[in-house]
Amino acid sequence: MQIEFNTLMKKHTWDLVKAPEGANIMDSMWVYDIKWDGEGNRIKDKARLVGKGYTQQLGVDYNETWAGVTRLESVRMTAAIATKLDLKLWRIDFVGAYLNSLTKEDIYMKQPEGFVKLGFEDHVCKLIHTIYGTMQGAHDWYETLTETYENLGYITSRADPCVKYKREDGGYTITDTYTDDVFGASKTDKEIEKRKDKMGKVWEIKDVGENKYFLGMRVQQDLRAGRIRLTQRPYWEHVINRFDLAHIHPRNTPLPVGIILKNNMSPQTDSERREMAT
Repeated sequence: MQIEFNTLMKKHTWDLVKAPEGANIMDSMWVYDIKWDGEGNRIKDKARLVGKGYTQQLGVDYNETWAGVTRLESVRMTAAIATKLDLKLWRIDFVGAYLNSLTKEDIYMKQPEGFVKLGFEDHVCKLIHTIYGTMQGAHDWYETLTETYENLGYITSRADPCVKYKREDGGYTITDTYTDDVFGASKTDKEIEKRKDKMGKVWEIKDVGENKYFLGMRVQQDLRAGRIRLTQRPYWEHVINRFDLAHIHPRNTPLPVGIILKNNMSPQTDSERREMAT
């Protein structure tokens, strides 16, 4: 909790102020989680402060809420393009993603439990940056990151707004972004470091290095063989072990591989059967 609070202070997430008369004061809560890697290994315990966004009021302290995330089809397509063009995969995470977005509305929140400032007990937090749990948090971060990509010269895919690509000095990079995770592919190691460095100068990032896991999927790239494999097997093995289902016997899928379904195979009414018979 202290680590999370220190991050909030470092990002200047709020100012302590006296609540204006009639202001909607949002509450907050601590959420605890365990982070796992793609192999189902426990990485660390994590605490996060989230706002109780369901207490916000439309038109008062939030408006837009929509935010895009890359489609899994896009990730598979990017992997296919990387294989075709011999691109090397890489990944970065944005640290405290939502905390990077400036608020557009006036959002007031109670001081977090366990961290009420002495002498300021009657004050509330006026958010400077959005936090997780707010209604517009994802939307504001999406807009903020989209603007960053545009400023860095990336072009947005017309098929998926979370897919960006950039050509410069003979280099080529394509990225898929899912909130704070970036699935990237570039032509050379020099190009990879250049793209990471440019983004790292704008936002605090965590350089994960070679892309081995993304959204619970194991990523395996064999540059020599020209092959990329995406699999969720470690995730399902983790689920099976977590819920003690290892004793369950596997079963084949009900439909045989390669079957071609036709209209006459679907359930039919009596009148439809008579019509087909004639």
